[in-house]
Amino acid sequence: MQSSPSKVFTVELFSNTTLDPSGNGEGENFEQRLTVTTDASGKGSVIVTFPTGFDTSKLTATATDPDNNTSNFSPPTSVSVLEVTNTNDSGVGSLRQAIIDANKAAVIDVDGDGTNDSVQINFKIPGTGVKTIDLQSALPDITRPVKINGYTQPGAKENTLTMGTNAALLIELNGENAGDTHGLGLVSGSDGSEIRGLVINRFENEGINISGGNNHLISGNYLGTNASGDAGLGNKLNGISVQGTAKGVSLGGSKTADRNLISGNEIKGVELAGAGGHTIQNNY
Repeated sequence: MQSSPSKVFTVELFSNTTLDPSGNGEGENFEQRLTVTTDASGKGSVIVTFPTGFDTSKLTATATDPDNNTSNFSPPTSVSVLEVTNTNDSGVGSLRQAIIDANKAAVIDVDGDGTNDSVQINFKIPGTGVKTIDLQSALPDITRPVKINGYTQPGAKENTLTMGTNAALLIELNGENAGDTHGLGLVSGSDGSEIRGLVINRFENEGINISGGNNHLISGNYLGTNASGDAGLGNKLNGISVQGTAKGVSLGGSKTADRNLISGNEIKGVELAGAGGHTIQNNY
């Protein structure tokens, strides 16, 4: 949101069956109330979490200032965070449902910086140890800016070593029974997406296939190994494939936490094509 600088606003979110002719929603069903403080330029971000399966495509919001002046209903509002809460192949709380919901979410510039904001997909699956999602079919390709972060799973840990890796990755995508498909796919419209902290193995095609969108970040993943990173469970084509119109993809990065471990895949670890401008840095 953007309004008067350095003020505390009360933001109320509402879900709606339909939008009115102006494209804005109304206040059909109250969902959440929270506060946000704007910075010196009048900008403020609202972070909202909804369960997967919740229809986020027709959310609208109002903002009320300290003098009780309330705005009109907003256009459809971007959802910030979705949580994966189980290892099911589909349904409420699954990764598949989170990607479906993220693809449907309104994508707008919430913080006013001139770029569309990403929907975050976080993990909060009960219990300890590695959580393996045994996929039974292809996941939907990602068509909107999305940040999938496996390090949000309780107990996961980013790498801190200059040499080697001591990362603890606890979210594993197993494609053994998913059919002739890749693991995660980024296509046109998904600009600026990030995939972090996942173990992706045993897919018939690539672990990650990037065929469109610009400026993606793939970091801190294990691609083609087990969750410990010490044995091969390779994807049958490439660990990562960048092709099509994709431009400016970063694989790894300058920080130790950005290091991908890419090993055991049957054709190539990394295949680069696309529109160019890619960076590969600090991976094993």
